[in-house]
Amino acid sequence: MDKIFIAINIIIDYIDNTKKLDETELTNQLIDIGFGDHEIRQAMSIFEIQNFSGNPIYRTFTKKEISKLSNETMLFIQKLYLYGILEAELIEESIEKAIESSQQKVSIENYKNALLFTLMEARNLYFEQFETEEDFS
Repeated sequence: MDKIFIAINIIIDYIDNTKKLDETELTNQLIDIGFGDHEIRQAMSIFEIQNFSGNPIYRTFTKKEISKLSNETMLFIQKLYLYGILEAELIEESIEKAIESSQQKVSIENYKNALLFTLMEARNLYFEQFETEEDFS
């Protein structure tokens, strides 16, 4: 399993479990767990670290979203918007994925998984733009 994938998952859990985001504290936690500098930078590059101080944006949920997302999940999504550490487009995409993938109410764990896969997909698309199809042989 990709260590960056694991680091991103740890960052998502950190966001959920803290009231005030601290980049230094988060970095130290990742180092203590055993992640290297390169892996930490790769994982943190997905998030807009400069906005960890917060961004006063609130999200209004649709009737469908209210019926499909648990209260805990909606609070976590609001937290993501308030912290402003992810592009709104990525959050919206993860909400759609979570709702589409579940017949029942989307729990916070189900949403975190959808968010994780959305972030990994975005990361892969970002790095694909730098790959070339030229043959260097």
